Amino acid sequence: MSNTVTDEITKGDSTPRASFKTSFTNFLYAITQAACLKVMVLRMITYISLIIGVILSIVTSAVLGSALVFFEGLITYILIGVGLFALTEIINRRTSK
Repeated sequence: MSNTVTDEITKGDSTPRASFKTSFTNFLYAITQAACLKVMVLRMITYISLIIGVILSIVTSAVLGSALVFFEGLITYILIGVGLFALTEIINRRTSK
């Protein structure tokens, strides 16, 4: 009979366990497809700002009642996002060499 739940689940397996911080950092690297911390931070800022921009575009178009405002803002944010992603990809490739 084991003393802890971990021993019971792993059956005494001594494989190393990753901490939550390490797992979370690896998750962020994976979703941003980054090779270094600088690119990961830049892409997270880009993703968050694009999401906020699209939400503000939706709110603005709802207040003004204009679909033109929505699509104009959406296209603008998509183009900005593609440009910033391309710039961070250049940084990513230079740091991975």
